[in-house]
Amino acid sequence: MNKWFVFLIILLAGCQPHVEKYDYQDQTYDKFVADQPDYFNYIIIKINTATLEIAPIPDELDASYGTETLAYKDNTIVEGKKHNLNDLEVNDRIDAWTNDNKQIQRIKVKEAVDNTY
Repeated sequence: MNKWFVFLIILLAGCQPHVEKYDYQDQTYDKFVADQPDYFNYIIIKINTATLEIAPIPDELDASYGTETLAYKDNTIVEGKKHNLNDLEVNDRIDAWTNDNKQIQRIKVKEAVDNTY
């Protein structure tokens, strides 16, 4: 009986499904995770001298709608549809990356408002 028990244990251990262990050294997705904006899919509500007031783009399924006031400097990077801070307009759709003090480091303009008629 002892031999069959040992054989059964070995058989069951060999039939275990392969479990992939998480490799904490794997950095495959680090760039993707690190590149996520702090403020995703927002619109510009108000532009002041050194701040932008932004709000999430309204969604029928999401009732939350809180504005954020973020500071920016002359060295803030603007990319996407526009490339200069002076070109930003109210209702531009943006993503924004900030530091801990809500200072905008980078803005990506995803959709620019066309006010020409």
